Amino acid sequence: MEDMRALHGIVHYWHEINEKCIAHINVDFPGTMGGINVIPRSSSIEDRRLLENIIAYFTGQKPNHFVYLPRGADQSFWGTNVPIHIQFKYEPNEDEKIYQTPGGNWWWHTEEDLYDKIDLELLVRDTKLHTSLVYELTNLAIIPLNLTLFVNNSRKIIGEIDRNSDDQFDFTPIHKALDLLTEQVKTLSDTEIEHADAYNNMIKVVGGTLNRLMFSYSSKYEYDNTYPFQPYPGLAKVRNIYSGNVSSEDFLFTKTYFVRQRNRFVNEVREVCCKIDDYIKSFFCVS
Repeated sequence: MEDMRALHGIVHYWHEINEKCIAHINVDFPGTMGGINVIPRSSSIEDRRLLENIIAYFTGQKPNHFVYLPRGADQSFWGTNVPIHIQFKYEPNEDEKIYQTPGGNWWWHTEEDLYDKIDLELLVRDTKLHTSLVYELTNLAIIPLNLTLFVNNSRKIIGEIDRNSDDQFDFTPIHKALDLLTEQVKTLSDTEIEHADAYNNMIKVVGGTLNRLMFSYSSKYEYDNTYPFQPYPGLAKVRNIYSGNVSSEDFLFTKTYFVRQRNRFVNEVREVCCKIDDYIKSFFCVS
């Protein structure tokens, strides 16, 4: 189930968030007793150096891995063009874990989550970590995204789905769209940023759209059901589906669903490419 407060906010302030919001930061379990390690969970499109530097400053070490946002985090914001989505997880050292709970050990979202489960020093640290992140994001001249890494990861994920599904699920248009996106992202990365406002307006739409494609299967205005997450959930529904291991009716339904998701992906990637191209031509083409 979605966080109803966030869902109410996004429904009633959709336009303002779509136009102005650059980051969604989900704060959960700060100051959990034993949670000395900070694991960044995100959509993976942000420049990782931002999170690495902040975490290293407050913990003394860079995170040893990044993970995608889980379905347990709030999923209300994918419809809007929010380019950065972040939630930190706090974990004990591996040999000190007692249970595989969301908070690592001592925080379960129950009536027993009282002050005795809080480490005040870690609470201060985690509060500083979040306020520092907000400060950095609100003062950086350029929205810090790494589109190249995001696109490369997307190609790997979608290629794996393609290889593990029936040949009748034709991914060719998707691969061609990714080829075009790769080319446009390279051109953009080779282009010097001279107009920060125009760049940020463009990259906000690009990042928000790419996040939505990877993390949801719905339209901008609807919300997915909550279930265990797989990147590109609409396309991932065909993983391990073959004409020989499902009924002919189910295969036909799945194939139709896949084509709809393919259309969604290809069209939105093309729109992203047009957005990048328009930005480049507006400022850097010589007539």
